[in-house]
Amino acid sequence: MAASTKIRVTPKVMGRLRMVSQGLLGGFGSVDECVSRMGAMQAQDLASAFWAVGQRVAGAGLSDVLESLENGTVVRSWPMRGTLHLVPPQDLRWILAITTERSMRSAATRHRELDIGESDIVVCRDLALERVAGRSRRHT
Repeated sequence: MAASTKIRVTPKVMGRLRMVSQGLLGGFGSVDECVSRMGAMQAQDLASAFWAVGQRVAGAGLSDVLESLENGTVVRSWPMRGTLHLVPPQDLRWILAITTERSMRSAATRHRELDIGESDIVVCRDLALERVAGRSRRHT
């Protein structure tokens, strides 16, 4: 039987391995590659998401991340835990398929706590659709 060799992974090596696995050493060649290879990048706010991508893509700036969002090669969503995620567009459907039911149950519970009814949701939906369509009405 062959002798086994023990390899000791020091805390320093473990730290560097974690940085490599997170794309923080060497990084990625583009914003799209970064988000795709990371799977889904979670952040508490949009500025933090931009920063996280920028740390992983050499030479990338805010305009590069905004361009990827604008051209749809990266999408912004809130599929898990109500926090912002940057995800590849081809992955959003399956992510939502496995997270939507729980998110909807959580939202329904919160709506009951805040006494938000169906009519409130309809008004908000209509206002949002008007805004997206470029129309806006004044409310007094």
